[in-house]
Amino acid sequence: TLNPNTILDLGELEYDPNKVDASEYGLVGSFQGWDPANSIDMEYVSEGWIVAKDIELYKTDEFKFVKGNTWDVSYGPESVTVVEGEPISVTTTGGQNMKVSRNGKFDLYFHPGNSLVKAECVEEYTNLKVNITIDNKANWSPLYITLKDGDTVIANNKTVTDNTYAVSGDYIGSSLACVLSNGSKTFETTVSITKDGATVTLEET
Repeated sequence: TLNPNTILDLGELEYDPNKVDASEYGLVGSFQGWDPANSIDMEYVSEGWIVAKDIELYKTDEFKFVKGNTWDVSYGPESVTVVEGEPISVTTTGGQNMKVSRNGKFDLYFHPGNSLVKAECVEEYTNLKVNITIDNKANWSPLYITLKDGDTVIANNKTVTDNTYAVSGDYIGSSLACVLSNGSKTFETTVSITKDGATVTLEET
């Protein structure tokens, strides 16, 4: 009830002229099948920024933002770009995908008004275990494996059990030099490690 000559204390009222309806936008990527109809929800932060929180990403993942749960309007940089640290500019015309440089959980921020994106790592995965599976068509037994990441030796002539070797460390998104041996013969290849590990086909040489 409003009475004449009465002052009402309404407390502190906040007005954000840049407020965005976060429900109009969503996050899509390789981690959810690139499906805009089921894009990941975002929430409003402040000053025009919206965010998708605690998104699990690996260095092999890519992502974009969409409007209206369709591909009609999508946002990305002019080239595939690693997004961490300072905000980067995105466009709706020919925008490419975005990536992160670490494995872990991220808060992904989007500013529709200024066409900016930034990413903050909230939990880094530094010691992940993945399996390298050997499709042992050569039927080598025993089977040994040597792995290198550049000049760093990860495994030196280690025994492979049940055609599987587990690798621990920050190797998802890396390509490793791989040498398989049965003690007298060797087979050399390159292994690309994903979050699901890798498979190597061993042919007789």
